Amino acid sequence: MRQILYFLGIIISICFFSCSDANEAEDIPQSTPEDEAIGEFLDDWTFQVYPKTPYYNIDVAEFRLWVPDSIPDFKAIVILAHSFNSNALGLSNSDEWQEFAKKEKLILCSLHLKGNNYANASEGSGRALEDAIEQIAIKNNIPEISELPFLMRGYSAGGNFSYHFSTYKPERVVSLVSIRGGYLSKSTANNTIPGLILTGELEGEERNSFLKSIMLDKRTVRGLWSFAVEPGVDHYGGLNDSDALTRLFFSHTLNQRIITNSYELNSISEDSGWLGDENETVINPFSDFTGSKEEASWLINEDFANAWLEFQR
Repeated sequence: MRQILYFLGIIISICFFSCSDANEAEDIPQSTPEDEAIGEFLDDWTFQVYPKTPYYNIDVAEFRLWVPDSIPDFKAIVILAHSFNSNALGLSNSDEWQEFAKKEKLILCSLHLKGNNYANASEGSGRALEDAIEQIAIKNNIPEISELPFLMRGYSAGGNFSYHFSTYKPERVVSLVSIRGGYLSKSTANNTIPGLILTGELEGEERNSFLKSIMLDKRTVRGLWSFAVEPGVDHYGGLNDSDALTRLFFSHTLNQRIITNSYELNSISEDSGWLGDENETVINPFSDFTGSKEEASWLINEDFANAWLEFQR
């Protein structure tokens, strides 16, 4: 009898603890993909996105914001991207870009991207950019900036990223500049975004003809695009003149595209601008241009048209 009671006690104990463990297990929240961190902060203003779903095309993705002091109403964020797999985080510390940001009420975002295919923004790198900006904005108690539109500036592979981000989220791009980029897909998604393709004379005839064909395709459907060649410069030449023209282009597109107290962007009519002929030697107001409008670069106004012409001399 005593042995029977002893074994019954063991069985009851096993059942009790088994049930207890099961109840406790039910109370433990199970992690989901939404709960998992998308990345980590490297410092208060620099965020690294982990290379995992849904960021399919990145091996490294780091983003740094620079926000000017005492500016209550920012217009846009300048996205600064550099050559293939290079670290461009330091671009947000550039004196020229910081002065420009303060003058135009802008935020700077510099990028460090690595991977074989990160230029295709729709495959993950574009979302990584947007998500990183949101994370940094929340951490620094300025969540409203995460909805600001972008000015896309990129050199080489960074120019490819800038271009392809504008096909991924055209509604978010004020204007874009691709400096000596190479792989630009032919897309209609970004036709009405003011776009500027810059190259160097010594990049090679085949490459430059292809880049010009991108602009010409867009001009056939009245796209707001221009193309310019910097004389005597190869792929690795200095960027000072290209960046100076880029900043001027951004200033004029901001003036015409930004709507006060709104994240929506104004459209620009083609006939409000100027045109530059296919040989990059003559500029005229749209209504006075006598050459083929479809083969001419579209230039936002007279001031930029003159700078575009000077850049190529």
